[in-house]
Amino acid sequence: VASKGHGDTPLRRIGGMSEALSELNATPLLVVRDEAPFVAWRDGKRPLRVVCGASHGRSWLAGLEWARKLRQAGPCDITIAQVYYAGEERQRLGLAPGHSLVGSDAEVETHLTRELETRLAGVDGHDATRIRLVAGIGRIGDHLLELAKAEKADLIIVGDNHHRGLGRLSSVASVTLHYASASVLLSNCRSAMVAIV
Repeated sequence: VASKGHGDTPLRRIGGMSEALSELNATPLLVVRDEAPFVAWRDGKRPLRVVCGASHGRSWLAGLEWARKLRQAGPCDITIAQVYYAGEERQRLGLAPGHSLVGSDAEVETHLTRELETRLAGVDGHDATRIRLVAGIGRIGDHLLELAKAEKADLIIVGDNHHRGLGRLSSVASVTLHYASASVLLSNCRSAMVAIV
């Protein structure tokens, strides 16, 4: 579907065709904000710049599969981005507490990089795939959007856990879909992968 987005409005608007579809849809949803990068990619003029949001859940793996399929269809510069909360990650990994909650955590990032590299082993050309880790404060979606802007992404791929009601206000998929200036692909781990033609 096509969407111009909502710009920099400080208030979240309820509604919009693409956002309504994302709530109702059980299949992957591609929201195109600008077709020019896709046309240039199709015509072999340049790689598609893709940022794929990573997490510990299953939903991002469907996004990783989309990134893999896109790379098989044509050249893609893929950045795997994971926003993490240092305190939560230290606890999950069984590391000693006490690190500052503000700023990056080198020890955590070493572990996260290793985990992501394991996941990337099946991605064609994975050696050329960049991993970017961002220590988060606040909404993960906001950090992901900042990173995608810095990477000049044409497409942001995120998993969609289909949060309902107030849960959508802070969900990564909803924040990304609402505020991104780039196109957004909401992958869905509950649906079958469709072929890219």
